[in-house]
Amino acid sequence: MTRTKHDLRSEATRRRLVTAARTLFGARGYADVGTEEIVRAAGVTRGALYHQFRDKADLFAAVAEEVEAGIAKRIAGAAGVEADPVDALRSGAWLFLDASRSGRRLWCSEETCGRRDRIRRWRAARRDG
Repeated sequence: MTRTKHDLRSEATRRRLVTAARTLFGARGYADVGTEEIVRAAGVTRGALYHQFRDKADLFAAVAEEVEAGIAKRIAGAAGVEADPVDALRSGAWLFLDASRSGRRLWCSEETCGRRDRIRRWRAARRDG
């Protein structure tokens, strides 16, 4: 099936929205991020957001699916290099547990999350010191 220019633009818009939302949700959480901030970060209009997704919750679902797919890909890759089925299961289980414990690192870049953590520590030190 041939994709049209419209299809390619639509894919690019969707990708920009998911990428921006993933970074923002990861840094501050779902409740603290508004749709206006997401569209600004993605460089698109609010209409483009609502053309691609029903609402913010629908966008969040797309971000969560992307995170889950990344975890599944890592697990499958690690398990696939093991010759023994038990070792493959063990590798996959360890990666799943590591991903479960990783939390925010799956949602945003180290640069974004790291900067936010440094600011929180600095504020706490000023408050406590």
